[in-house]
Amino acid sequence: MRRAWRVSARQFEVLVERNLELLFSDFGNTALLLLQAPIIAGCMILVWRDVDQATDTLYFVMTLSAVWFGAINACREIVKERAIFLRELRVGLEIGSYLWARLAVLVLLGFVQCLILVVMVNSQVALKGGPFLHFVVLLAASLAGTSMGLALSAVSGTPDRAVAGVPILLLPQILFSSVILSQPHASRVTRTLQDLTFTQWSYDAQLEVAAAEPHLGSILLAVLVLVAMAVALALLAALLLDLGSRRF
Repeated sequence: MRRAWRVSARQFEVLVERNLELLFSDFGNTALLLLQAPIIAGCMILVWRDVDQATDTLYFVMTLSAVWFGAINACREIVKERAIFLRELRVGLEIGSYLWARLAVLVLLGFVQCLILVVMVNSQVALKGGPFLHFVVLLAASLAGTSMGLALSAVSGTPDRAVAGVPILLLPQILFSSVILSQPHASRVTRTLQDLTFTQWSYDAQLEVAAAEPHLGSILLAVLVLVAMAVALALLAALLLDLGSRRF
């Protein structure tokens, strides 16, 4: 089990460089992923420009979009090169180095997407509390979505199955949220499941940012919880990769 989490600094550096080269060389796919942000932001602007102010629902849609960015960016990254991964594993590749290098590059992609989303939406529908804190919260939500996508990719048999699994994983993020069922009407089980979703933590944090007197401690706590969830899922992905590689 330990080999799943071992990290070589040199391997990490080389893999990050390679992943960046792959990201920029596959211009069509990268452009398509980046285009999601302005398209989704444009749709939000069309809907909320007539309202002329940011609403709680807008913050939830932004949260869900950030989680979507992370998950869809990452869901094919491992499964599409499983043969290469297994070959390199036999000659000394550390699973931890491989996974954290993947995550580092995907976080960069999510950073650009969340930045585009916040800047575009804020230009037409002023986000209460200022755009910076909203961006930080959304980036943390995107990071959690990225780790979830990597875990999905680690257990998927084909890239198509991985992509098909993303909506299935996102559905609970929608259903177990206070937007669908408010806390006073939710059962204890439902409230517990809400506490385990990225969307609820990110949504609550954005509402706190937008409050008349935001509590920075609550915002920081939400960001840290999202980061902790991302780390836990990344470690799960590493463990799944380790277990899966033992079958070959």
